[in-house]
Amino acid sequence: MTFKMSETDQAVTVYNLRSDTNEFIGSGDAFIPAHTGLPANCTTIKPPVIKAGFVAIFDSEKQRWISREDHRGEVVFDTENGNELVITEPGAYPEGTTTLAPANAWQKWNGKAWVDDAEAMRIALVSEADAEKKRLLKQANDAIATLRFAPKPFIAPMAQLYDAFAFQWQDGHYGDLTAVESEARAILKADFSELKEKQIKDLLDSKLWLAQRGLMEKARRIQAAMGMQAGGKDTVSNDFNQFQLTLKEALKTAGVKLDAKENKQFIDAITRKNPDAEPVISKVLKEAAQPLYGAFEYHGKVVEFEPDGDLRDNENVPLNPSVSTSELIEGYFKAEVLPHAADAWINADKRDAKDGDIGIVGYEIPFNRHFYVYQPPRPLEEIDEDLDAVSAEIMKLLQEVHS
Repeated sequence: MTFKMSETDQAVTVYNLRSDTNEFIGSGDAFIPAHTGLPANCTTIKPPVIKAGFVAIFDSEKQRWISREDHRGEVVFDTENGNELVITEPGAYPEGTTTLAPANAWQKWNGKAWVDDAEAMRIALVSEADAEKKRLLKQANDAIATLRFAPKPFIAPMAQLYDAFAFQWQDGHYGDLTAVESEARAILKADFSELKEKQIKDLLDSKLWLAQRGLMEKARRIQAAMGMQAGGKDTVSNDFNQFQLTLKEALKTAGVKLDAKENKQFIDAITRKNPDAEPVISKVLKEAAQPLYGAFEYHGKVVEFEPDGDLRDNENVPLNPSVSTSELIEGYFKAEVLPHAADAWINADKRDAKDGDIGIVGYEIPFNRHFYVYQPPRPLEEIDEDLDAVSAEIMKLLQEVHS
């Protein structure tokens, strides 16, 4: 019903409206003093029953309720560019949108569905490839830049000293910290107290800095020599075995030699573990394949793979005098290890010094089982007596405080 002002106080049922949309948000009783109107954002006109997916909106000018679609929170897609939009206001879907999502960035809307656009696909794929090349090139350059500093424990202190003093180094004096030795020592003592004196002296010696800069420059020459090959500037190699061959040729082309220490730091800097990459061959074996003991058949050869030290583990296998140690270990390995790690193998080099068999024989002594003597708890009567005695002593002390 329409509200009318009265000369007497009145209690009416009001239907509250949201201030920004005028949508119905609930009802309640309101006390209206004489000669006053309704509070703001409400009406006495009862809203209609609204079906799902719609909302009741009150038209203040026409003093009536209208039913409007409500898609707030839903996601639609711009038919012009495929951009995702979230609807925040009641009403029909915005013009030029659809609830159908494009499958990729190069699809175009034909009025009914998203369809592939050959030219847009070509442009998108080229752009994506260029972006990926730039990302990989930056990743490679960043990795090579880390070679400016020696590995742990020197990498962090060298980086800090470089930031603090490198701007002062002139040509021919790279890594020279002679003039700032006291300041450099203070930094190392304050922030890297775990360093020993010999390590501090190495950090203050320009030889270390020059050696690392030399390694970084060698890496850049190798990178240039590898060019567009897998593992080069902007292409990832997922086959380390092939990468080693490519690297060997690049070293020749660049006229670069790496000693064992330099090679390790270089490889550590530019490679990452990838469980989906080809397994790394440690050596080719001249024996029959024995997968249980690490001799795998791979591309027509029997090889031993490079183990991942982070995944190495030990197992405790219960002894059984009626079964040989080898059979015992193999049976346990097949039942308990292979179902969870299909590429694992037994390290046959780990042998007991006494019997020469695979695995180290040991013994477990459960001290509690053999030496623990059960002590039954005291009778409840004794415990109650002790509690009573303690309580009496506390009461006596309290009386002395209050007296």
